[in-house]
Amino acid sequence: MSAKELFSTPLFSDANLQGYYRFESNGNDSKNSNNLTLTGSPTYSAGKFNNGIVTVSGKHGTVNAFEYVTSFTWMMWVNIRVGAAFDQAAVGKNKADLSVARKISFSNGGSPTTQFWTPAIGITGLSAGGAVAGETITSGVTNFIAGIYDATNTVCKIWVNGNKYQTTNTGTPTASPDVFNVGRASAADSTFDGNIDDLAIFNRALTDVEILKYFNGDWTKSSLFLYNLI
Repeated sequence: MSAKELFSTPLFSDANLQGYYRFESNGNDSKNSNNLTLTGSPTYSAGKFNNGIVTVSGKHGTVNAFEYVTSFTWMMWVNIRVGAAFDQAAVGKNKADLSVARKISFSNGGSPTTQFWTPAIGITGLSAGGAVAGETITSGVTNFIAGIYDATNTVCKIWVNGNKYQTTNTGTPTASPDVFNVGRASAADSTFDGNIDDLAIFNRALTDVEILKYFNGDWTKSSLFLYNLI
C-alpha cells in the first residue's frame, strides 16, 4: 500500500481538522475557510500528490488562525531543494523575537535534521521542554513530517516518515499573537526552500495508529474497523 491524499481518507471527515491545504494551484483551505494570504507569488510544482506549493526567497503564506494552547497536530509532505541553506522552517507560529516558538524546522546543512519546537520554555534543547529532534532527511526527496503536542500526556512528538521521536514536556504552549506561517515560522525567519504538500492542521493530537495509517495508506476495511475503535 502507499499513502493517499488526506482528502480521500477518513481523517478528512474528522471534526478536529481545522485547516487542510492541498496546494493544487492556490493556498485555499479545502476543509474550512482559513485561506492563506500569499506573498511573493509562490509557484506550484509536483509534490507528493499532484502539485505542492513552492516557497523560497520571500514566497510564503499566512493566516490568522490555529491558536492552540492545548493538543494539536501539524502534518505535511516536504521536499527540500538540493543545496538549500539551513536553518529554515516549513511551518510555524513564532513571535518575531522568539519569545514564543512553535515550528517544524530543518537544520544542519546538507543533511537536514527535523525539529519540532513547542512550547516556548526556551529553545536550548530537550531539557528546556521545547525541542524534539528527529532524524536527518535527504534533500530532493519527498518526506512525511508530523509535529504533535499531546496535552493530555504532556508529550511532544515528531514523526519523520514512519519513525517517531518524542519527549515529555513539563510546560504548556504559550499563546502567540502572530499569524500561522507556511513557508517560514515568522517574519524574522528564513523562507523554506522547497515544496510543501497536503498540509493538515488538527486541534487534537493524532494517535500513533492514525499517523501510521495515513503514512502507509492503510485504509482497508479491517483497518477502518480498528480506526473506529480508537
